[in-house]
Parts: sequence; structure tokens; C-alpha cells
Amino acid sequence: MKSKSSFHNSAVVRFLSAMVICILFVVPVRAQSNLQYEAGQYYEEGEFSMAIELLEEVIRRDIMRPDAHVMLISSHLQTGGADKALDLSMEAQELFPGMHAFTWLLAESQMQLENVEEARHQYNIVEEHINRGASFMPLAVDRTQLTIRFGQLDLMQAAEAYQNGELETAIRFMKNARTKLPPSPDLDKNLVVLYAETEQYDKGLSLLESARTQHPENLELIRLQAMYYQQMENTEEMVSTYQEIVENNPGSVDDTIIYAQLLFQTKESNKAVALLEELLEQHPKERRIYNTLIEFFENSFNIPGKRNTLLRMAKQFPDDRSILLEIAKTYELEKEWAKARTLYDSLAVETGDELIYGLLKANTYEQQDSLEVAEGIYQNLYEVYPNDEVLLARRGANYEDQQKWKLAAGVYKILTEVKPDAPGPHSRLGVSYYKSGELESALSVLEKAVELESDNPETELYLSRLYHQQKDDEKAMRLAKTALELSLTKLAESQQEMQGQIQTEGMYSLMGRESSGEDAEALNRLSEEAFEWFTNSFHESNVKPLLNRILEEYPLSAKLFAMSGAYYKESGDRDEALRLLEEAVRLAPSLADAQLLLGELYADAGNAPEAIRSYRRALSLSPEMPEPYRALIKLYRNNDDLDSLCDRWLAMYRAAPHNEVLRSHLIEALHKAGRISEATEIVQNHKSE
Repeated sequence: MKSKSSFHNSAVVRFLSAMVICILFVVPVRAQSNLQYEAGQYYEEGEFSMAIELLEEVIRRDIMRPDAHVMLISSHLQTGGADKALDLSMEAQELFPGMHAFTWLLAESQMQLENVEEARHQYNIVEEHINRGASFMPLAVDRTQLTIRFGQLDLMQAAEAYQNGELETAIRFMKNARTKLPPSPDLDKNLVVLYAETEQYDKGLSLLESARTQHPENLELIRLQAMYYQQMENTEEMVSTYQEIVENNPGSVDDTIIYAQLLFQTKESNKAVALLEELLEQHPKERRIYNTLIEFFENSFNIPGKRNTLLRMAKQFPDDRSILLEIAKTYELEKEWAKARTLYDSLAVETGDELIYGLLKANTYEQQDSLEVAEGIYQNLYEVYPNDEVLLARRGANYEDQQKWKLAAGVYKILTEVKPDAPGPHSRLGVSYYKSGELESALSVLEKAVELESDNPETELYLSRLYHQQKDDEKAMRLAKTALELSLTKLAESQQEMQGQIQTEGMYSLMGRESSGEDAEALNRLSEEAFEWFTNSFHESNVKPLLNRILEEYPLSAKLFAMSGAYYKESGDRDEALRLLEEAVRLAPSLADAQLLLGELYADAGNAPEAIRSYRRALSLSPEMPEPYRALIKLYRNNDDLDSLCDRWLAMYRAAPHNEVLRSHLIEALHKAGRISEATEIVQNHKSE
């Protein structure tokens, strides 16, 4: 869609370019002196500045030289001196009131100055003279030229109305302009854009069809047609139109990329990829093609496709290290750890940046759970970069993952010295002290973290535990509440951020260690920990009011409803537990634990069909969870229908023969159903494997 400014500017530029070529003389002006003749030569050769200088001298010598006045005014118009031309035209009209050429020149001057109303008034006077058969000598002025000028005025007023947001007025002037100006695809395009902005799609498409008949190979008209179909959300016609564009303009990078993107949206990804691969053969150095292919492969989770495209790209741009970095990250997603590390080593040598690529290399080992190897890399880097904040944070986290709490505390102690005003390092140091048994140090450091305005729920949680140990229950409970609410708030924010990331960058953006999905998982665990601490450590008279309030504050938090349902189940309020758990699975049917608890509640209430349904859902979500198997055996046995359960599990086992939990419970069910031979066969087959 054109912007207002682009429409206005394109109209005015076309108008001005037409202006400067229309001041034509009907006969060559022959000088009555050598000086005027020489000026005429300069004029005919386009040397208007030289002509102006000589003509001013001619008029200075003899002011009553109308031809010299005409040529002088025309020269100023040709050089953009409309202000000067306007003054000279008015003076000439007073000197030569019977010469209509000066009325024309006055109108031309007003038009160049974009004084539309004044110009239109003068052109109306010109029209009256033409109607009377008057002469405009020495200018070649006729009705055709005048009609074009009126059309150009309409065009200018259309542009002005568009810029002012008066779209219907702009349409009216543009339609008038099209009746007066020579046929032009530019005029058609501007009117089509106006119809689009006023959502008059039928009129726009009709005009496009007509314009394309007159200008069948004009790609801009075809692109406008595609734009119309996009606005009308007619994807099928849009794809067809862009196919026509590409066929008419083969090898066009912009058009082919758009066409390929449309094909991908309509699930014709193979065709889209083939089209871009062919385009890449023609333009092997065009980065946009590679980037579009990479985006396609990311959105379809085709990691090998992305990697192969990056490898091709690296051959064309061997000095671009960012491509090698992307290849290494792709190897990580494919769990090709050795290949990723080889690239990181190579990049470290090429760039001399041992720290960055050393950290990336250590990360590959951590993803493989080779924490001690990563620890060694961090140690080597620390000897060279002892005060690097990122390295210290990563090294401390590595020790935490290994539960080497004293070592973690030592690293975080250094980090708090490097960043004394940062609450994060103090929080990590306090937690490490707590888990290493240094409770007094933990309390001091965690209180410091709070003083630094830490809003870390883990800080509040561990402070609550410390105050609880000191029998300061009032403070402990307040901090426990804060920890729970903070963890839920941050979890909601993280999930919202993750959803935004998916919408803007696609699901592929969440793949990898540093995605917002990982933060959400950590916050999810922390919210569970905070909930369990609060509900298990304080009396229900304090717990239930807070739960009721936060359930109202987070009505879409399935996890919160599930945890609250579990709490009420344990406290004996089964009706409330049932209500909360049903809401939890309504919000998020994939919560296996909630489905399991629902199954237990339904079973206890004697609602066997609903209990079976919930246990089956729990199994489908978590096939290696043992509790639903045991519960289902009991329910089917009570209903004297254990054979049907065995048949169902036999089918499941054939599909997943390596599920040991399923196998052991299937054998148990077969035994209890009296199908001993089948159970024995499964046992023997497993042993032979």
C-alpha cells in the first residue's frame, strides 16, 4: 500500500516534469538584433541561464520587445524560477494587454508554484480566449494543451486531498484527471490505491482489469492486483497473481521470495523450496534468498534443511563468521556435539575470542550432562578472565547443577564483589549458603539481596525458610506469601513473553538453551516449590484466604488450579478439590498430574466411567507413570472387565514395546485376568531380547 506522502510526491513530480517541456514556440523567434538572436540560440540549446542574462539586456535596451519578454519568462520557468516568472508575466500583461501569451505564462507560473486556484482561474481565461479564436503567438497553445493542464490541476488537488486524508475528494479529482490526461498506468495505479484505501475493492479490481488490458505487461498493475487480494484475504487469487508476476519477471528476487512465502503459507512448502533453490542458482550471492529458506526450514522444524542452507551460504560468504556460529548452533539442536565444538574451537582461533566460544563449548557439554568437563573449561577460562561476569555466573550455575554448593558459594562471592549492587548474584550466593548449611551467612546475604530491591521469588522463599527456623513465623509467612505470588506473576509474564515470541518468531525460536521456554520451566518448578512450602508450613486459616485471592487474580493459571485442587484434596475438602481440578484440566487438558488426581476423586466417589476416562488421559500424557496403571487394573477388575483392559494394553505394548512400566502392569493384568500363557510369552520374549 502506498503511503500518503508517496502518492502525493509521485503525482507532483509527474506534473512538474510535464510542465517544463510544454512551453513551445509556434515559430522560431528571429531576433531583431544580434543580441536577441544569440539569446534565442541559447534558449534552443537549453542554456537558459545564458539566455536569461542576454534577454534581460535586450529588454533593458528596449522594453517594448514582447518576444523577448515571452522568451525571458519561459526561460525562468524552465529553470524553476516560477516566482520571477510570475512577476514578469504580470508586468508583461500591463505592457502588452492584447497579448494572450502572457495570460498563459501567468497560468503556468501559478501552476509551478502550486497555486492551484489561481492557476485554474488563469486557465479559465485562456479557455475563453481559445473559444473566441484568439491567438497566443508566439506560443503554440491549443485546446489539447489546455485540457492537459486542467487534468494536471485535478491531479494536484487529488494529491493534496489524499495528503489531508480526504479520500473521497481525492478519488473525485483523480477520476477527473484521468478523463483529461493521456492514458497512463500511473494514473490508474493511484486511483486503484485510493479505491483500496476506501475499501471499494470491486471498483478497484474493475479498473485494474481495464488497465491491465491496456498495459498487459505492467508488473506494477499486477502487484497492485495481488495487494487487493491480500486486503480481501483471498489467498488463492493472491497466489495465482504472484505466479503470474514471477512468470512475467523470472529471476526477480523480491517477487519470487514473496511468491515462495505465499506458497509456504498455503502448505506448498516443497514447491516454495524448489522455487527458492532455483532462484539461488541464479543469484548465489543474494542473502535474502538464504534467509528466506532458513526461515522456512525453522518454521517447519527442518533442522537438516536449515543446516544445509547455512553450509551453502558459508561457501559464498567465507569471511562471515556469524554464519559459522549459526551452523554450530544448528549442530547443537541436532545433538551433533563434536561438530559444534569443532566449529567453536575454529572460531575461537580465527577471532581470538577465547571467552565467548569457550562458554559456548562448555554449554555443549552441559547439554550432554557432562558437567565436570564443562567445569574444567570454566576453570581454564577463569584463570584468564577472573572477573568476567558472564563466566562467573555460568561457573556458579555449573556448580549448582552438580550440587557443589560450597564451590558455587565461592564463585558467587566473587561475583558479588564484581557486581556489588546487583541483587541477582546476592540471591544465588544466599541460596548456595543455605544449601551448604551456612545459614547465618545465607540470612545475611539474602537480606542484602532484598535491600538491593530483588524481586526474586527464590530469595523470598529461602528467607521464609530461614525465619521459620528461627521461629519468626509472622515474617516467614509474609515472605512465603510474597514468594508464591512473585513466582506466579513471573511465570505468567514468562508464558506471555513466550507466546509473543512464538507469534513473532515462530515455534523454532523456543528451541535452544536460552529460550524463554526454559525460564518458564524453571519458574514453574519454583512456583511448585513455593506453593508446597507455603501450604505445608502454615495453618490452613492463613493458607486458604490467600489461595482464594490468587485464584481470582490468576483465573487462567491451570497449574495454580491443579496445585490448589491437590491441596484441598489432601485437606479433605473433596468437593472443592474436584471443582478446582476440573477447572485445571479445562484450562490445560495436558496436565497429567491433575488428570490423575481427578481419577482418584472420581473413583472415591464411585464414578467409575469418569475415573477411567481421567486415568486414561493421564496415561496418554505420561505413559510411564505407574499410578494410573494400578488404578485402572483395580477399576476394570471391580467391573469384571479386565479382559478388555488387557486387550487395550496389548495393543499399546505392540506400539511401544520398550515401555517397561506398561509391560510390568500388562503382565500383572494378564495374570489377574487368568491369561497366564500370554503373560508368560511376554516375559520370555523380553528375556530373549
